[in-house]
Amino acid sequence: MHKHSSVFLTLTLFFWVSTGITAEVIEFSGEYVLRTDEISQDILGNQVCFLPTPETADRAPRNKNDKRLVWFCFSNNESAMNVLSISGVSQGGGCGFRGTAEVRVSKYVVYRGEGDGNDRAELVSAKAISIPSVIPCE
Repeated sequence: MHKHSSVFLTLTLFFWVSTGITAEVIEFSGEYVLRTDEISQDILGNQVCFLPTPETADRAPRNKNDKRLVWFCFSNNESAMNVLSISGVSQGGGCGFRGTAEVRVSKYVVYRGEGDGNDRAELVSAKAISIPSVIPCE
């Protein structure tokens, strides 16, 4: 291996580790949520997010000393809405949708900033998808 190649490889690996980005496919079980109330829309926008079960949350590529609750939003939001059958569903006066699923994601990016950011991942596939239920407004 040439000197330049090994330097490039080292820098690439450093970038992936330090930014919390992983290209591997990760499987999670848990709850998907799309909140449509005004406050949630102001903070998250129109993002479908996922909250892994405690049994699968430790698969997220976070540092061991990162004790924040594991949750992420899908970077391919429109595709996620279609796969999870949220797209075009009537809210019936509710403030969003929720359901359960087993998902496979890639390109997981850990949010390391302060404030209103969140982890993101690309939905690859989903199975055992429940019918979305309406979240009542509070």
